[in-house]
Amino acid sequence: GGCANRALGTGTTISGGLSSIAKCSFSTIGGGIINKNRADSGTIGGGCRNVMTENSAHSTIGGGFCNLTSTQFSVVAGGQCNQITGGTCLSGSSILGGFCNHARGNFSTIGGGQYNQIQLGDNNAFIGGGACNTASDFGFIGGGQDNCISPSSIYATLGGGIDNCVGASQGFIGGGFCNKLKTGAVCGTIAGGFCNHIECSTFWNTIAGGNANYISVCNRASFVGGGCRNCCIYGGGPSGDFNAGWNTIPGGKQNVICGNLSTNFNSIGGGCQNKITECVQFGTVAGGTTNCIDSPYATAGTIGGGRRN
Repeated sequence: GGCANRALGTGTTISGGLSSIAKCSFSTIGGGIINKNRADSGTIGGGCRNVMTENSAHSTIGGGFCNLTSTQFSVVAGGQCNQITGGTCLSGSSILGGFCNHARGNFSTIGGGQYNQIQLGDNNAFIGGGACNTASDFGFIGGGQDNCISPSSIYATLGGGIDNCVGASQGFIGGGFCNKLKTGAVCGTIAGGFCNHIECSTFWNTIAGGNANYISVCNRASFVGGGCRNCCIYGGGPSGDFNAGWNTIPGGKQNVICGNLSTNFNSIGGGCQNKITECVQFGTVAGGTTNCIDSPYATAGTIGGGRRN
């Protein structure tokens, strides 16, 4: 049906539309304008200027404008300028809609949004929507803008927000702005907030929120609940050792637990510019300002509050 359509392959069907071409076995074009189907058993439902290449066997483009598939068993439901590419060895990916989204990995999905990407070799990834997000192997990005799951960061999750980056396997960032899990921050969590960082060579650390909170290298299982510029800092010892940790700062401002491999199980409850230093274990500063526990003999020492204790 239609006008100026060409059905050139065995068992091909063009139901209607204008100036479309189907040229491989059992390929189908439902309608639309200037669609090109070169895939065996491929289907283009309609739309305008959609293209299926020779490598797109058993794939589907539902409609939309200028969408492209060049992999097997792939689906572009609609939208504009969306692409599933990568070659004959890649297959099974989906783009449901949106604008200029690009999936290059196996069995990956982009729900919508614009300029979202799943890179070549990054498989089983998911991007729900948003803009300019990039996901890697087994990664999940719900939405937001300019968010990234770095290559080799498998099983990572990024809920949303703006300019957040997960560089660690099994890492999690819930949202917020400019939060970073560095490469090697294994199983790290940043729930939200602004400019919070967990460095590389760390395990099981958490920053719940707040502003510019920081957990340094060689920490493990430490926790910063929120506040501003609170830090758990590793200060010395052989790199690659992970005995420093299990330290907690629920909140406050500019509180610091800073030490070596023996600085463990300490807590600063809140306040401002309180500090626990190296070799202290089981120390507690409940609050106040500029209080400090800095003696290695102060195991299980406690400062309840006040100033400059």
